[in-house]
Amino acid sequence: MKSTPSAPVDAAQLQTALAEYFAPWVQALNLRAEAAVPGAVTLRLPHSPQLSRVGDMLCGQAGRSGKR
Repeated sequence: MKSTPSAPVDAAQLQTALAEYFAPWVQALNLRAEAAVPGAVTLRLPHSPQLSRVGDMLCGQAGRSGKR
């Protein structure tokens, strides 16, 4: 089966996809799509008291949510 290249995706389309395709717990992270280039995207995880631990440090699980 031959694959065909897809059209480039911009940050606004990625933001829409986050709301449409991802589980509620991922949506609750409030990720923001900032950039997209072939083979990579940049997502920002805003500061949230729900994701913070003692000393205002980011919870490790939340920090790993965007890593592959």
